[in-house]
Amino acid sequence: MNKVLKRISIAALGFLLIGTGLTICGLLLDGTMAFSYTLGQPVNTKLSYDYKMVTKEIEPVHSIQVDTDYFDVKVISGKTFSVTYPEREYIASDYTVENDKLTLTVQEKDKSKLQVFGFRGFMTSSFGYNDTQDNTIIVTIPDDTSLKDISIHDADGNCLIEGQTADSYALDLSYGDLALTDCTGKTVDIKDSDGNVNITSSNFDSMTGKLSYGDCHIADSTIGTGDLKLSDGALKLDNGSISMLTAKLSYGDFIINHTQIGQVDASLSDGDFTATLDEAEDLFSTNFDTADGDISINGKEQGEHYTTTGSDEKSLSVETSYGDINIQFSK
Repeated sequence: MNKVLKRISIAALGFLLIGTGLTICGLLLDGTMAFSYTLGQPVNTKLSYDYKMVTKEIEPVHSIQVDTDYFDVKVISGKTFSVTYPEREYIASDYTVENDKLTLTVQEKDKSKLQVFGFRGFMTSSFGYNDTQDNTIIVTIPDDTSLKDISIHDADGNCLIEGQTADSYALDLSYGDLALTDCTGKTVDIKDSDGNVNITSSNFDSMTGKLSYGDCHIADSTIGTGDLKLSDGALKLDNGSISMLTAKLSYGDFIINHTQIGQVDASLSDGDFTATLDEAEDLFSTNFDTADGDISINGKEQGEHYTTTGSDEKSLSVETSYGDINIQFSK
């Protein structure tokens, strides 16, 4: 047994020395060295992974589907229909335009590769490949084009959709931030396992969202109906309007600033609810309840329960398990 432990210790020391040597090499090369090993294949360095971004014009489309492992994605306005994607030996990039639909897939060919070392200002040791080259997939759509649908699946990257009109948006991110700016649509469905969601100057008839770790900020936007679930993050509404919203937050605050609301039903497990509204209290039917916290209406403490009867068109119902409820109505 002692001999086995001795051999393991020697092997571990050898790997440590190799890693230290590679780190020094990375520093000497000004942070541009990477080293990885694919099972059964020759050793690869960063030079093996250099790639170029290719831009091609495509035929007009009205549906977009993008699926990628770890590249950022942008869908933006442009003069022509075009796609920009990476070309590299170890990246499988493929796009088709059929039946009025663009389908673009950019994935790693060999997922058994183990990256042992990568140095660009810090050391990484992980499965997969990390790089800081320009790594953005771009789809451009001419102005005044109305799309049927936009579908994005990104396992590890940020996504920006700007200046688009589409009937439906299906956006699924595992690790990355999502931004929707100047967009219009009937439905938008958002899933983000680890990242923030920012919606600005947009208009959606219906919105559903499920965030595991990240904040959601909706500003200067108009939402018809919304159903939002946040496991660990804050929800903030700024200077817009929403007709009907159901929000469930596990760990995080819910803030409403100068947003016109119709009916809001919010449930918070651990977080504060704060609202500054530009409308009078008597326009709302309200129901506030906190198990462990305080309720304040226009600066006056109301205990742990507060209910009023007002308009049937506007209602505000908030329940918190651990957190305060602070409402400032217009006087």
